[in-house]
Amino acid sequence: ATRGSILKKLFDRNYLSLKGKNVLVSEDGTFLIENIKKNEALANFISIPETTRWEEELHNNTGTFLDGIKTFVRHAVETTAMEHYQAEKTSLGKCPLCGGDIYEGKKSCYCSNYKSEPACRFAIWKEIAGAAVTTSDVQALLAGKQTKMKKCKSKAGKEFQAAFKLEAGEVKFIFDNNGKMAGKK
Repeated sequence: ATRGSILKKLFDRNYLSLKGKNVLVSEDGTFLIENIKKNEALANFISIPETTRWEEELHNNTGTFLDGIKTFVRHAVETTAMEHYQAEKTSLGKCPLCGGDIYEGKKSCYCSNYKSEPACRFAIWKEIAGAAVTTSDVQALLAGKQTKMKKCKSKAGKEFQAAFKLEAGEVKFIFDNNGKMAGKK
């Protein structure tokens, strides 16, 4: 891309405007620049010394320039995507083992400190004994409450009713008042 084509796109998208011989940054342009500056991975994208260095590198060694730009873009995308993903997550509660935030994943609700040293392995699976565990169930468990009775299935294939309760960081079955599983006499 040339500097002229970049400027044309900035004008076309209303980030810049002309007033006489002066180029003015629009409100949208200011918003864009402020948000780029907030993101450490993207800040070099608008840094005059860095873009000058890139331009010099482009003229001196195209291969090195392209490798550097690919690395920059890959890092910026990965970092920005991870920040965006983490910002979208909502904590369901606090981990009973380490106090970290609990987030919803594909198959479980897990502790945010799973990558820490030492790693926290706390998780509540979204399916326990064939019964679905909802985010509301997870929030109740983390608050020290038990879930409503759920229709479960044993490893042997027998159906039973049980509620779930969190004890010492583990999900436990709570059976009916008689302590029996449904279907057993």
